[in-house]
Amino acid sequence: MKESGMNADKIAITGMACQFPGAENLDAYWQVVKNNKISTRRSSVNAQPADYCRRQLAGGFIRGVDHFDAEFFGISNREAQLMDPQQRLLLQNVWHAIEDAGIAPQSLRGSKTGVFVGAMANDWAARSIADDDNINSHMITGNGLAIIANRVSYHYDFKGPSLSLDSACSSSILAMHYAVQSLRNGDCEYALVAGVNVIATPMLQKFYQRAGIASVKGECHPFSRYSDGIVRGEGVGVVLLQRVAQDTGTYATLAGCTVNHNGQSNGLSAPNRFAQQALLSQTYEQWGISPAEIDYVECHGTGTELGDRIELQALNNVLNVPERQRPCHIGSVKGLIGHTEAAAGIAGVIKLALMLHHGYVPASLYADTPNAILEKNIALKLPPLGFTLEQDSRTLVGLSSFGLGGTNGHLVLQRADARVQPRSEPRQPQLFTLSAPTADTLADQARALSSYLDTHPDCDLAALATESREVKSLLRAKKAWVASTADELQKQLRQFSLSPNTSKKPHALTALYLASPSSAALSFCPSLFNHAPSFRQAIERCDSLFYPLLGHSVISQMFANDAPLSPGQQSYWLPAVFSWNYALSQLWASEGIAPVSVIGEGVGEYVAACLSGLLTLEDAVYLVAQHAEILHLQQVLTCDDFQLESTAPFEKYQQYFHRIPEREPHTPFISCYQGQSVSLLPPLNEWLQLFDEGHAGAEGRQAALQACGSRLVLSTVAAPAERGEIQWVSESDTAKDALRQHLQAVAQLYDHGVLLNLNRGKRGQCRSRLPAYAFQPSSFWLEPVTQASVTRAPASTPESVALRQQDHAGGEFVVTTLARILACEQQAIKGNLRLSEDLGLDSIIVIELIDILNKDLPEKQKLAFTDTLTIVTVDDLINRVTTLMENGKAVAEEKV
Repeated sequence: MKESGMNADKIAITGMACQFPGAENLDAYWQVVKNNKISTRRSSVNAQPADYCRRQLAGGFIRGVDHFDAEFFGISNREAQLMDPQQRLLLQNVWHAIEDAGIAPQSLRGSKTGVFVGAMANDWAARSIADDDNINSHMITGNGLAIIANRVSYHYDFKGPSLSLDSACSSSILAMHYAVQSLRNGDCEYALVAGVNVIATPMLQKFYQRAGIASVKGECHPFSRYSDGIVRGEGVGVVLLQRVAQDTGTYATLAGCTVNHNGQSNGLSAPNRFAQQALLSQTYEQWGISPAEIDYVECHGTGTELGDRIELQALNNVLNVPERQRPCHIGSVKGLIGHTEAAAGIAGVIKLALMLHHGYVPASLYADTPNAILEKNIALKLPPLGFTLEQDSRTLVGLSSFGLGGTNGHLVLQRADARVQPRSEPRQPQLFTLSAPTADTLADQARALSSYLDTHPDCDLAALATESREVKSLLRAKKAWVASTADELQKQLRQFSLSPNTSKKPHALTALYLASPSSAALSFCPSLFNHAPSFRQAIERCDSLFYPLLGHSVISQMFANDAPLSPGQQSYWLPAVFSWNYALSQLWASEGIAPVSVIGEGVGEYVAACLSGLLTLEDAVYLVAQHAEILHLQQVLTCDDFQLESTAPFEKYQQYFHRIPEREPHTPFISCYQGQSVSLLPPLNEWLQLFDEGHAGAEGRQAALQACGSRLVLSTVAAPAERGEIQWVSESDTAKDALRQHLQAVAQLYDHGVLLNLNRGKRGQCRSRLPAYAFQPSSFWLEPVTQASVTRAPASTPESVALRQQDHAGGEFVVTTLARILACEQQAIKGNLRLSEDLGLDSIIVIELIDILNKDLPEKQKLAFTDTLTIVTVDDLINRVTTLMENGKAVAEEKV
């Protein structure tokens, strides 16, 4: 194979999501494929939603085609009701595909992410649009094929290309082709490729029947001697493509993709063997692939006698080369889920990617009754039994997809690196996070993770924790847990799901409080030093600066000494406490904590001055080292005539202190000794008294906390009595498991809504995919619209307008109108809700709302579109409408 494109990076499938007949998610789809579970039905009596159009059709129907979490996407009920289900299904599956790639969907906002969607059906328009008089804006945006891709880009704020492509049954492979080109050309950083198909009317089924290509038996048997035609199927599939240097941890890499057209042939909708052969040959030649290397082909295979025969002939003519050492196995997932039309290509891509990912090729249901062509000595074979791929094989598999109008596509996938990654250290504490829009929906996510652990008790907890922090941490309601085992995590998840509680008032600002952990002997747990690189680097940096000053290693005293360090050993104790405080501050900084202020007490004043910018680390270390020697001399020299100023450490301290240049603090430094924020270093004598008994009493601490500018404090000591109503998070015990203590502190900050950088793991290495986000869907489905069902609202008369003006106060008037427009209960319209973000009103609905309200407002007291610039919430709208109504009433009274 040869490299092609802008660079040598591979294009890999890193995330996938789908809903197909018999499969509500990716794992279920693999079970359908692996176990050859036929998920189509001869008679769809139980099709849901059970309307006439779907009950009368044989085929493969997805469960919950009408389900959509409109609130999650900020879409009103009315708009959701009028949206094509294909748009709704795609919005939710895009979220799942991005999560499956180990990426938080919100993190891609504003990115050059492209959206390429294959779609062909427009059934929903026939159900929702009756006549010209009843058309509204949402019927148009809800039914345009272009909007299927554009809506995804809009709601996710993607800035890359956004295309809906329709080449009938090859639409999603055409989408794949253009996505690959965009990635290679640098038009996008990520590419979402999708196909979607919903059966909402019997129209296309009638076409298949009249064209003689629909299965009479209502069964699809690709490449079987008993095949008699197509069975339709619904589905949605999404894959996320991106360029990667290493394919470890991905599903598969793309080895080639090409499209062509039949040109003139036996008919516009007839398959063309010669065009198919040319496509296969062009693909392999262009991408440097030998036909003998292709081990499996997911065929178009619709189960029609003519189409299957032509495809087999074309495949054999290209793949049957002298270099081939074994037959090329073939299959078609349409025999299990039906022909999903615009989603057929992506259904096959996902099947192949799962085969390569799991290293298993399923058997064919029809190997015992093959098409007559397959009984000849050719290069193709239906696998009679499932088999496992060799562990180190870099298998190449192909996929063909042919459109009704003659557009053909073929691609080749290569198996990713299948080497088993080493598992993490067992029983090491891990930080797990989940988030959701509300506390109740967060409880559902906790239940989903708990269920996952029930079925995956031996999962790699470290990989699972990394995935949770990278993927599940950015929504509004947040919760974090620390656990070393699956059982420990399970207990916490179950407890939370029974009684979900999250912070009511997120804290964006955090102050640091740095002090000596205690005045007693201290032991220092090495777990943070061993497992947190930022902490270790800070300790090592301090050690390298202290060593030439003290003549010994601080690290060896802290972590290699079995006996605790006593305050009586000041030359050891003070540098160790300083290093511990400084290292914790650097670890917090690496996790995204940017303090609004830093408070120092005792040795913490040195650290705080360093973090504020008043001291460099070199300055602080030198002063601490000399201060430790001064304290040591004070302890050992107890004679009455002891003069501090005559000692060498004091002279060194004094000389160095006075040479420190004045610096402007970049972060406010609050001294507990002075009880206030300081912009200059304190006088020398004050700092030398930092360790005197009671140097920073209750008044100093209380004043410092009042000046800190935050209601949330992160500290190296336990909460003092003077904290008042301040939320206190501390890492105060140096002797206990420091790693667990630190993670518990981070969990508390996360729960309080502090924005953190929690990406500790190595992306793309050892992956442990979490359960997909559990949407909270409602049913949105329209009965087919007929002329008889169309009802028109009576025209407003002057009398009816006057009556409404008289009977409705502004608040009731606005709430009633909003509820009617949004198709929701009046109780759901709360005054503090934002019209756009919370209720889903876009500019089109706002114009419609203004028109409706203005019909009932007095003359010359009308809402203008410019009013919307200052109207944010429901209360704002009520106030404005009430004012206009009162103005109109006042004018009317003046006339009387």
